[in-house]
This record gives sequence, structure tokens and C-alpha cells, in this order.
Amino acid sequence: MLDAVYQAGWQNALASAGLSCFFVTGGGLFLLHIIYNCGVMVSSGVVSVGTTVSLAMYCFMAGSSYTGMMTSYGDIQKCLGSCQKVLEILGTQGEVRAEVSGAVAAAVAAPARPLAVKFADVSFVYPARPTAHVLQGLTLDIPSGSRVAVLGRSGSGKSTIALLLAGLYEPISGRILVDGQDMFSDTQTTAWVRSQLGVISQEPTLFAMSIQQNVEYGLNSSIPSQDVSEENQRAVKEAAAAAHVNEFADFLPLGMDTLAGERGQALSGGQKQRVCIARALARKPRMLIFDEATSALDLRSERAVHQALQGVLSSGDCTCLVITHR
Repeated sequence: MLDAVYQAGWQNALASAGLSCFFVTGGGLFLLHIIYNCGVMVSSGVVSVGTTVSLAMYCFMAGSSYTGMMTSYGDIQKCLGSCQKVLEILGTQGEVRAEVSGAVAAAVAAPARPLAVKFADVSFVYPARPTAHVLQGLTLDIPSGSRVAVLGRSGSGKSTIALLLAGLYEPISGRILVDGQDMFSDTQTTAWVRSQLGVISQEPTLFAMSIQQNVEYGLNSSIPSQDVSEENQRAVKEAAAAAHVNEFADFLPLGMDTLAGERGQALSGGQKQRVCIARALARKPRMLIFDEATSALDLRSERAVHQALQGVLSSGDCTCLVITHR
């Protein structure tokens, strides 16, 4: 792939250099021809010096415009190629079908309770490093409603457990059982398990919307975002209160309607993390995953986030998996 990109870039550079050489050389020779002929005609009294200067300026403007058109043509072709690739991705049909498998239907029909997860002899390698085993023969039992902490040094595969639970990767061997069902048995089960999770990662991700809208983004996609029902409002308020978002939002000029800025730049690290916690709690997940949620915060922000997490972890309403290195 890299060789093909390098070859295409090399050909593009050669074509651009050849085009520039042709226009510069040709334009220079043409300009010399005009200067010589105009000099002869001025000395003969056929034309005036002003007419000669005007002709030279017109030729320069026409040549510059033509060169710009040729450069723009190449840029347009690049844009068309990029747009075609984007449209192919947007037009790709998802693998998850509307039908729901029997296992998922039974799980949905059952009373909502915290998830029970079990890793059974799971091994995993990343596709980019097929020879480096990140997990090898992992067996981990997370009972329903429990609070489990996974500790280890950096690079030991802690975050990989969260990625596997979210269905972003599939183990090369072993099984991951969620409420007794193999989550990779079919795509519907994988999608359903992902919908039951709430993940708070090390790097908080916010959108260029208001704090209220960022929290509402965590609600189930089946609820239209345009129709802000009373149930939605109540869920957002409860999540914001549980994550202690109101402690700083009430002092902002527009409260919860204050814009978070691009990637949450208008908020501090602790504030962004608390908004992410509220977003995860808004959907009332059956399992929460905290992946190094406070490792990048200062002591004051970390204390505020810990205060928000304390009520969540002690409620027992969901299974909690805490990933940390300390």
C-alpha cells in the first residue's frame, strides 16, 4: 500500500514538474519573441511604447490565468477521487440486519439487571502485530452487579479487554460470554452487547455542541434527538446530577446550554470527564467500563471525578469494570 502511494506521489511530482517546465520555458520564449518584434516595430514607428507595454501585460495576465486553470484541473480531479471514496464508505450497507436473533430477543425480554461477563481462555493479537500476543489464555469472571478492577503496567493489555467487550475486535481464540451468550456468535448479539455498555475512556471526547446535547448524545439512538421528551429530560438531569455536572454548569453563563467548544476546549479536563460520565450514565447502561478515566487529570479534577464515580460504583445498578495502572 505504501509503495503504491509512493509511486503515485512520484508520478504526480514528475507530471507537475514537466507541466511547470513546459509553461515556464514556453512562456519565456514567447515573451522574448514579443519583446524582439515589439522593439523592431517601435523603432520603425509602427506602434508606440504604451501599446507594447499593454500587449505585454495582457499576455502575462492570459498566461497566468491559463496556468491557474491547469493547476485547478488537477486539484479538481483529486477532489473527485476523494469524494468518490467517501461516497463509497457512506453507501456501504451495515452488516447488522434489522432482525433480532433469539438469544438477543430473550435477553431484551428479561428484566433489566447488571450484565454478567466471562472471558473463557481468550487470546488476542492486534492485526498490525500478528506475532505479539496481547492476551493469551485470559480467563476472567465478572459477576452481575460486581465491581472489578484490572490493574497492570502500561502495554499489558488492560485497555484491550475494553475493546473486546465493545466488540471492536474479535479474539483469535476463546469466547466472551455476556449473560451466558457468546457475544461474537452473530452480529446482532455483538451490536446488542455494545448497546448495553457505557464507556468512559482516558481521553474525553466531546462534540462542538452544548453540554446538554453532549449528555443527550448518550441516550439510545431509538429516541429522536429532535423530540426532547420528559423522559429524556429526566434521564439527562439524573445523569448530570450523578456525575456532578451541575456543580460547574450552574456557574456558566448559559448553564447546561453552554457550548463545550470543539473537542470540549471550552471546558477543563475534569469538567470534560464529568460530562462524559454523565453521557455514559444517561442511557442507564447495564455495565460501565472506566478505562484510565482519571490518569490524565490533576489532583483537584481527579478528586471531583472520584466523587462523581463514588455514587455510581456504590449504587449496584450496573456492573463496573475499572481499568487502571495504580
